[in-house]
Amino acid sequence: MASLLYWYVPLAWLVAQGAKVALQCRREGIGGLRWATRAGGMPSTHAALVSSLVTVVGVTEGVQSTAFIISAVFSLIVLYDAWGHHALRRHTSLEVASGIVVGLACVAIGAVVHGLL
Repeated sequence: MASLLYWYVPLAWLVAQGAKVALQCRREGIGGLRWATRAGGMPSTHAALVSSLVTVVGVTEGVQSTAFIISAVFSLIVLYDAWGHHALRRHTSLEVASGIVVGLACVAIGAVVHGLL
């Protein structure tokens, strides 16, 4: 049953990407559709994906498992890169934070639906 939570990782990415496109379409009209394939924007799909992954691994494997430690380190690297440690500055802090919220919310909803929380 816990393995069902892994389906919420790609769902978190889809929700974040859909929200990004919807927000941009609202601002730019049909031109906002180009955000479906672009990096950057609100919310961060990078952040949604890795935060949902580390949460699922923590819930299913335990926070003291090797898999959790590896996914947490991986997530920190991706979040650091998404926020922009370099001149490109792909995301603002708010975009990364909102992506994290999307990822956590998707997994939390999945855990409640499947009776794991």
